[in-house]
Amino acid sequence: MLRNRCRCGRPPTYGNGCCLRCSAEATVDIPPNPERRANVPPSILTGGAWELARPAAVSNTLWLHQSRGLELLESGRNVVLATPTASGKTLVFQLWAMTELNRNPEAVILAFYPTKALANDQARRWRESCQALGMPDDTVEQIDGDVGMARREEIIRRARVVLATPDVTHAWLLRRSGDPLVRGFLRRLRGIIIDEAHAYEGVFGSNSAYLFRRLISAAASAGSPAAPRFVAATATIQDPEEHLEKLTGEEFRAVDQAMNGSPRHHREVHHLPLRGPQRWEEQLADLVTDIIDHDPEAQVIAFHDSRMGIERMVQRIGRPHEVLPYRSGYLAQDRRAIENSLRGNRVRAVIATSALELGIDMPDLNYGINMDLPPTRKQFHQRLGRVGRTKPAQFVLLAPRSRFRSYGETLGEYLAESVEPSHLYLDNEQIRYQQAQSLKDELERSGRDTRTPPDSAHWPKGFDESLRAAHGAPPTRLALQGTQAGTPPQLANSLRSSGEENLEILDDEEPIGIISVGRALEEAHPGAIYRHRGVSYRVEEWGRRRDTMKAYVRTRRIGQDMNRTSAIIRIMAALPADPGLTLARRELPNGHAALRRIVVTESVEGYEETKYGAVHYLQERKRDPRMSRKQRVMPTTAVEIRIEEGWFRGDFGEPWQARHQAAEALRMHLAYRRSIARQELGSLVENVFLETPRGCVELDDAILVYDRVHGGLGLVEDLYRNLARYARSVPPDYGNEPGTMYPDYRDALVRWAEGETVTPESEPELGPDRWWRAVREGTPVRIFSSHPNGMMEGEVKEPLWRDGVAYRVETAEGTAEAPEEALEPRGEPLDYRLWLPAEGRFRELQQGKAGG
Repeated sequence: MLRNRCRCGRPPTYGNGCCLRCSAEATVDIPPNPERRANVPPSILTGGAWELARPAAVSNTLWLHQSRGLELLESGRNVVLATPTASGKTLVFQLWAMTELNRNPEAVILAFYPTKALANDQARRWRESCQALGMPDDTVEQIDGDVGMARREEIIRRARVVLATPDVTHAWLLRRSGDPLVRGFLRRLRGIIIDEAHAYEGVFGSNSAYLFRRLISAAASAGSPAAPRFVAATATIQDPEEHLEKLTGEEFRAVDQAMNGSPRHHREVHHLPLRGPQRWEEQLADLVTDIIDHDPEAQVIAFHDSRMGIERMVQRIGRPHEVLPYRSGYLAQDRRAIENSLRGNRVRAVIATSALELGIDMPDLNYGINMDLPPTRKQFHQRLGRVGRTKPAQFVLLAPRSRFRSYGETLGEYLAESVEPSHLYLDNEQIRYQQAQSLKDELERSGRDTRTPPDSAHWPKGFDESLRAAHGAPPTRLALQGTQAGTPPQLANSLRSSGEENLEILDDEEPIGIISVGRALEEAHPGAIYRHRGVSYRVEEWGRRRDTMKAYVRTRRIGQDMNRTSAIIRIMAALPADPGLTLARRELPNGHAALRRIVVTESVEGYEETKYGAVHYLQERKRDPRMSRKQRVMPTTAVEIRIEEGWFRGDFGEPWQARHQAAEALRMHLAYRRSIARQELGSLVENVFLETPRGCVELDDAILVYDRVHGGLGLVEDLYRNLARYARSVPPDYGNEPGTMYPDYRDALVRWAEGETVTPESEPELGPDRWWRAVREGTPVRIFSSHPNGMMEGEVKEPLWRDGVAYRVETAEGTAEAPEEALEPRGEPLDYRLWLPAEGRFRELQQGKAGG
């Protein structure tokens, strides 16, 4: 039974009977701020839309940053409003947009929101503004992937403010840019609003940067008399002018934190240490329960970066009418039902992934919780900004006691450090090529020159080469994928990936969500328990529809089963021998560091279930053919580190441990210092292979830190450029905390990284006394042959050493010998193990687990 009061006199809100402040490892107070006001431009006062500002206005004033933003917009500038969450940025662009519509009866405004959830929430606010001004109901409309084609056409014919996601603009509007109806809309386009501009980074932001340029180009081609004006809003971003200029190609003026005039309530930020061996998710779920049980005024938002983790926590709490999950992958009707419940304050708590960092106006939240540190400080400040809008609030970082010490910081220093820049990767080959395919298609539909990017937009350097490549073969074999014949590139290439397919999740035959291949390997592999809106499902199989060729995951509902599965994942990396794929290399004593293109293969080999133990597909598929291995092949960019010294080289023991510590520490510190989501970086010590003319040989002196993004974004380049600095940043620690290294290993890594460049040594001869990757005996394959159809089906019987790796394959026509490049998989991907030809020994590749 909890005490009625903490020892400090506050109500208890934690399981030990104490308040959050007394339970915390550290607490930082964020004081309130008073408001500052300024006069608005006269043209806004008389522009017919001032009624929108009356609830927030005092005489003819608004908050300082609002007035300054309106001044810049009225002077003809592109503006980015970079002030905190809940500082009234929406009022600025709505007031300007409605004034512009009153001035120009033909004008239309296109407002971009990065998620459907945010667009749904903001559509209500736009419509309320129209009603306040006496405008027709159809002045504001919304288009996203859930709106039918006929309805979309009616919207762009009649609406004057269209709310859209970048995705539907890419896949539908610009694909139709040659149609008279769409051209008429683009000709009248006078303003483009980009809300939550900090969300436009990484793969999504880089694709969107080309989308905005394509949109500018399409408007000019349609006969727009001037380029549309941009208004952007963001709460947490470094160098907002620079980011928006890279994002759109246009010049911007920023209204930033120094001009912020909005008031702010007092907030407390607590670092609450995780207790003992209890599962982290259970502690977060219990903390949510404690808070809503002991504070009747509590409105809680909790963040966790695992989609299945939030589902498990909601199941553990077991209060479906009080506590809801929210994440990506829900169907539209399910998502809107949750959003309406949250918006109406009909629930006490929501447990969400980053999908709820944006949108869903819930002003009365007074408790926030985050499981461990968010991937970036931008995300932390965005999440912190969700609480304390209308009343004082508390925000909890539920993290290991040593979390900040591992990075050489305190909670106060973490909060005081400025947010990081938002990274765009406009020179990524995969993204440029896919966007060039889309632009080429749009230019053809409008009857324009398809060989040169239109000069109405400012294109990134080198994009003209990608456009020329879109007329022929892709420039490299590793990075690029073409679209299927007959499929418009806008439909084949998603803005949110650089080449990865999505799968539809079916409950029997009814769709309940979507999932990417990468996530499905971890969460929805055959046999997995998949959770969706508090219900458990067993994954039965993967398949592909014959009529549409769309991939799917079929599941079976199993109710409230709390059992848990974790994927057994095998990761391999191949380092191509082609020297043209090594982007940079530095020779160091007894080794080298290189920035290079690699191919990573992630395959799920089975799973572990808490109730029944390990299930391996190799054995299970004999009973149930649906239980088969699944994989994705991911070309990407990596930093390769090879050190041929005794402390680092070897398959087992201390060298293996040193490599593991070095790889994980460098990955963690790169993610932290560059503010990269950890799931977008991978590190690998085992199963690293060098491609040679003789086959793929295992490297026992190498580690890789790589972009875990299809096609690679160059996320790891800073690690290569500043390797010694990153090595020095790793704390020495005998307790082996994550992100640290044993002092001797750390000092050896620093000495090596700081070494002088040397002349490269010749590569050693690679022969049968090394471990080679070999296809497993019994693997079904097809081989090239003189057979009439050019192929024969067979089964691998054994590897052979023929001055390199070859195979004896048993076919219906007899026994054949074939090198590995002549083998093609039959049924499922090729299965491998390691082979030492000189001794005829085999051993298994290393495997690991992924959260399920």
